[in-house]
Amino acid sequence: MNIILLKGASQYDALRLFADEVEKGLKSLSHRVTMIDMLTEEGLVDLNKAVSKPFDFILNFNGIFTEDPGFVDFINTENVTVFSIFVDHPKYQTRRVTSAIKRHIQTFVCASHLEAADIINNTGNNLLYFLPHGGIKSDFKLKRSDFINRSNKLLYIATCYEDPKKAPWESTNNRQQALLSKVLYDGLMKGFSYEESFRNALKSVKLLPQNEQFRKLYESMFDVYTYFRAKNRFKVIKTLLDNGIEIDCYGGGNWKEMFGRNKNFSYLGALSMEETLQKMQEYKFTLNDVCFFPYGSHERTFNAMLNGSVIVNHQSHYYKEIFNGDEGVFFDSNNLDDAIMRLKDLMQNQDKAFSVASKGYDVAQNHTWKERARQIIDIYELYKD
Repeated sequence: MNIILLKGASQYDALRLFADEVEKGLKSLSHRVTMIDMLTEEGLVDLNKAVSKPFDFILNFNGIFTEDPGFVDFINTENVTVFSIFVDHPKYQTRRVTSAIKRHIQTFVCASHLEAADIINNTGNNLLYFLPHGGIKSDFKLKRSDFINRSNKLLYIATCYEDPKKAPWESTNNRQQALLSKVLYDGLMKGFSYEESFRNALKSVKLLPQNEQFRKLYESMFDVYTYFRAKNRFKVIKTLLDNGIEIDCYGGGNWKEMFGRNKNFSYLGALSMEETLQKMQEYKFTLNDVCFFPYGSHERTFNAMLNGSVIVNHQSHYYKEIFNGDEGVFFDSNNLDDAIMRLKDLMQNQDKAFSVASKGYDVAQNHTWKERARQIIDIYELYKD
């Protein structure tokens, strides 16, 4: 196949690295890939040249360019297939998820996001699939002699969300909306997806909106999801710190302001994704507190494993499918006690820790973006047929 792969802007350069890995994977499968960097001055010129020759589809991350009217007109006129890989909740990319492109394959890193995309965009143009996040494969080889010399602190790499001063249900005078917000939040805290929590909340307050009314209410309540992401993140960090775990934190935002008073919390600045991969090789343990993909995965899980670090990770239904449980320390944010006990045990026993890191390292080899290339082709072939 001949595939055009678009590369654009990305926080910490994450999506750009993912695109590089997918390119390697596709080429290893003997496909021809034309990579177009849309951040360069020649990007549009290179794209025009690429589409003037025969190709099978255009591939991208997070739907870049799919909201551009000129691009959409060309795609639809030429009957071109676009394949967009979304790596966050569809609501954050509404304009691209609802693009008017007629032949638009969309994949999501959490299975519940398929329902979300279907709710947000009811045009029926899109074909929705689950494609889990992947890690970035490197030449790194895990060795015990290197592992035991790593830092025993817990590495934490994440963006600090803005601390919400008020809960959504405290910010409205509408009693029904306040109740709906609270029940929705409780569902999220129990580990349900936003979509599951929203439907359960509607039932609890005996609301049955239909079609467009349902969609508008679904989108209007999304501040509860944003609030949940922040509150859960802060809760996990605080619980670990209160239990004496030493944390080295890297990432954007006001981490120092949030937790700088804790003697066992060190904020060390922001890093690019490429730098974080190297940093993971310096620590025995890496925390990933992403709780908002309950039916999916996150790249940091696999990247920590691929770089020989024991992952301390929020549990998901997908992780239960691919892991036995002894490849890392998996936790439920409502009950961190068992995870903290296991983490402390591993911190005191580096042979045990190395065994866990080794198991994670081995399994993660099958969960890189390079490996996901095979699934991308499978999805396209399924669509084409």
